[in-house]
Amino acid sequence: MLINLQRIFFISAAADAALFALLCLLKRARLPKALQTAADVLRYACIQVFLSLAFFAVYVLYVKNGSAARPADIGVAMLPFSVAVYFAAWRFSALSPKRYSLLYPLAYSLFLLFRFFAFSTDGGIKFFGYVLLNPVYGFIGSSLLNGKLKYLAAVSALLPFVTAAVGYGLGTKGIDKRGKV
Repeated sequence: MLINLQRIFFISAAADAALFALLCLLKRARLPKALQTAADVLRYACIQVFLSLAFFAVYVLYVKNGSAARPADIGVAMLPFSVAVYFAAWRFSALSPKRYSLLYPLAYSLFLLFRFFAFSTDGGIKFFGYVLLNPVYGFIGSSLLNGKLKYLAAVSALLPFVTAAVGYGLGTKGIDKRGKV
């Protein structure tokens, strides 16, 4: 039995997009504050799943075409794409324009930072667990795990917050009446 990875990615991406669209439609409804916060968290999670699916799709396409792409290189190439996705999410009001919405990527990055230092600083199978939580950026700096610069690899845990913060800054920046940004 052959597994068609492209079909799995397309089905997963379609399911993620449908859930994201449903959550965006629910944003217009009057919901209690707790449900609004839960919906914001789920919208952020949908964006993270979309970025992970995009990373895996790019990696599978490289492998399918016979290229030996390093996942760290693809992760670095995903930085501007992630910023663009977050820019679109905040620009088109999929995520709340209030500053508290940056708490979700911050909490995710702090959780990843905790996981990195608690479980994966020695590499091996524990590092694989960290990469499963942070597939897009987890490989960045993985070659530094066995040297003196292993703590520099922890930057990969902060990248989800950094890309979200840059996307937030660009997405919520307004234009005044004179046309100045």
